[in-house]
Amino acid sequence: MKKTMTTAQKIKALIELGKTNEQIIEAVPKATRQQVYNQRYWAKKKLEGEGKEDTERLIRYATKEDMKPPIRMQAQPQSILDDAREIIYGDREKTYGAPGKNLCAIAGYWSNHILTRFGVHHAITGADVCIMMTLLKAARLGNDLTHRDSLVDAAGYLALLERIQK
Repeated sequence: MKKTMTTAQKIKALIELGKTNEQIIEAVPKATRQQVYNQRYWAKKKLEGEGKEDTERLIRYATKEDMKPPIRMQAQPQSILDDAREIIYGDREKTYGAPGKNLCAIAGYWSNHILTRFGVHHAITGADVCIMMTLLKAARLGNDLTHRDSLVDAAGYLALLERIQK
């Protein structure tokens, strides 16, 4: 039975053969530039740890950039809901205060604007503010459905709606 090599093993083998980073990326289609840099870096560190002075074979085609410590792989990006949760329970609350109080203040300003502008008295609520701000974000998404900030904000306003109704 034939044993297949992992991408990391293929990269390591090609580094030991003295291949350049570009040659490795071309030879191993699944390899990313960062994976090649990381493998080269750790191979160099291993040789240094074994007391081997001759690391020339390993680094002969490496640039200064290649020898930087590896970057930690980013965790999976958070979901839109996770981002919205962090915002409504984090910095925004510290900045603007309790959401119920802040949304009621906005509702008061909007109600006064409608009265002054149109001569119509209609009491807007904090819940109305959440719904209208969600609609604003939905309108903006009409230009770009992938705009993450608008998606996060829309989810945040809906979460605030639930939060102030408790």
